Amino acid sequence: EERARLLGLERLLSGDAPGRDPRRSMPRVPSPVGVQFTVAGGFGAGQVLNASGGGFAIATTAPGALGARTIVRLSLPMTGIEYVFPCRVAWTQLDAQSGMGVAFDGARRPARALAQ
Repeated sequence: EERARLLGLERLLSGDAPGRDPRRSMPRVPSPVGVQFTVAGGFGAGQVLNASGGGFAIATTAPGALGARTIVRLSLPMTGIEYVFPCRVAWTQLDAQSGMGVAFDGARRPARALAQ
């Protein structure tokens, strides 16, 4: 089951080949994917416009606070697979193209804790 999830995530991130646009070093999502995320006091929704190994660019009218931790839930209806990512809001934009960038925020354990 975990292998299938990994393959699904690889397909999700396999958009455009790197190098087509010099501004992007990572693949882009070929079409917008709906997401839900946590915000202070509730939940928000949006669409992933870009994805990379470091995080997502999400179009949303209600971005989280800069630096805030959030949980991003992405569900692929065609496969039924759901992904949940702990993230931190890296940037926000409030204008005609409102959105936010989130960076993956993986928790690290001290080496001593792993050895026990």
